[in-house]
Amino acid sequence: MLIPLLTLFLVASIVWLAIAVQGRKETALLALNGCWWLGALISAYFVWFAWQERAYSENWAAIGFLFCSIPYILIAGAMASVELFCIRNWQGGKTRPIKWTAAGLIVFLLSQMIAGIISA
Repeated sequence: MLIPLLTLFLVASIVWLAIAVQGRKETALLALNGCWWLGALISAYFVWFAWQERAYSENWAAIGFLFCSIPYILIAGAMASVELFCIRNWQGGKTRPIKWTAAGLIVFLLSQMIAGIISA
């Protein structure tokens, strides 16, 4: 069940990102970043839960981190990096918030990865 959801997420993100970058649609990129942030917050729940359960010998919460958080962190982090690469030379009104939200997302995802690896 997880593989079709991640595939759907990946395809939708790629299409959304390609259309938004191609047409220089800044509002669409901000909305895409918002969707990625929502997913990152859901992923953070699994990381937090794995962190809370790290003291037990049978760390079942690590399964949520391994199968839910890690794939999302890798996909969303790669997509945000591609977004930053594609818009690096843009100048304009909403470009700065787009860059800040994407960079903040990458930092947040990296912190989740570090916390999850330490707890697992």
